[in-house]
Amino acid sequence: MIICNGNAKAGRHVLTKTVELLGVPFDRTGIRLDDDVCISGHWPHPLYVLKNPTSIPTGKHIHIVRNPRNMLVSWVRFTRSEVLPGYLIGAFKSFYEDKPIYDEFMDYLPYLSDPAILNVRFEDLIADKEDQRIADFIGVPMLPGILERRPGGTATWTGKLSNWEEHWSDQIEDAWIKARGPEVEKLFGYGK
Repeated sequence: MIICNGNAKAGRHVLTKTVELLGVPFDRTGIRLDDDVCISGHWPHPLYVLKNPTSIPTGKHIHIVRNPRNMLVSWVRFTRSEVLPGYLIGAFKSFYEDKPIYDEFMDYLPYLSDPAILNVRFEDLIADKEDQRIADFIGVPMLPGILERRPGGTATWTGKLSNWEEHWSDQIEDAWIKARGPEVEKLFGYGK
């Protein structure tokens, strides 16, 4: 079984579609759970979820990360009709399942140092720099045409990638610093 995992708005849908394009069917029902399917979800690492331990399926685990600022913009675009400062600042305090952004990311941090996990960056995936690594990891041949067929067709694709620079301001940056956003960026390989 192939497990596609990541924080909300990290790019899990496009990762799952890439695995499908490599010839592994996506089990949307979660019923089959056998060796020749892909499943997809938000599974925080058990080390950080002591209050609510999760049962993560076993198999070949691919974890996707994305620029945290772009994830937040994508979240606001997904949950609201407009990307406004108040909505962004609110997302820092109450992201997926109402967690503060720092806590949300810490739930997934242990994946980055686990040698059994294939970690991919969203930005590299959509730039066609991860397909061969993913194919090698899951043990399937590389297939042509993935780059052309990857955009669109997922539950969350809106036709435009989120760009935090279009929305950020000094007010938002101050709130980002208070929410420990720069720490998150650094831990996930996006900060200075």
